[in-house]
Amino acid sequence: MDALLVLGVGNLLRADDGLGVWAVQALLEESWPAGITLLDAGTFTQDLVDPLLRAKRLLVLDAVKMGSPCGTIRRLTRADLLDESFGGLSLHDMGLLEALSVCERRAGHAPDLTILGMEPYDVTSWYMELSMPLQTRFNAYLTAARHCIAELTQSSDA
Repeated sequence: MDALLVLGVGNLLRADDGLGVWAVQALLEESWPAGITLLDAGTFTQDLVDPLLRAKRLLVLDAVKMGSPCGTIRRLTRADLLDESFGGLSLHDMGLLEALSVCERRAGHAPDLTILGMEPYDVTSWYMELSMPLQTRFNAYLTAARHCIAELTQSSDA
């Protein structure tokens, strides 16, 4: 069983919507210890039941509309996504929540979910790069992702 599965989700064709995929692709260039799996999930989060079943913890990298200033980075939980007052649920999140529910029905458990979201500037334009505001925050987002990975793998050792 993997200690941590890191999923980059999003659509590279839709500007900032591709944030999670760009991030996981950058992180895949780095060396990671055994037990940490990084995966470019694109927009198909509902098809990830098998990798999810093999993970203790799950970190999702994604652009999330949170009603915050563009470029704001925030850690979220499954409870945040299910909270009706939180307006940040995306189509990726709905597919992900469905996949986690399938894990629970199938195996009686699902990995603990953490989402590292960044407030997007543009998720509707058709171009294959991040908006300038997110490009300026991308390294900060990668640093935050590395910190999350370190924290989540340390807490899984306990």
